[in-house]
Amino acid sequence: MRDLPDIEAILALAVESRDAALAARARAIAERERPNAFAAMRAALEIRYGPAPDFSLLARLAAEVRAGRLDPLTPEGQAVERLLWALTVQKLRECNPDFLL
Repeated sequence: MRDLPDIEAILALAVESRDAALAARARAIAERERPNAFAAMRAALEIRYGPAPDFSLLARLAAEVRAGRLDPLTPEGQAVERLLWALTVQKLRECNPDFLL
């Protein structure tokens, strides 16, 4: 669910390059990241599809959405819609928080 490099890699790059702007951005990303921000989303997908790697869980969900198997008027479809919204907001919170202002 997370396609970002880990914060240690970003901080190491910032220190290595001695780039103050990059270091400041890395610190800002670290402050926005929450260790288990995606845990609830992963748990919901695992209930639906069983334990699997994040990529597999998201791929299965995407396949269902593309195939039109999730009716947004049903409770199941609405639950998936809430899950997708939460995932989108969390990714924006980490990657581009100014977009949410």
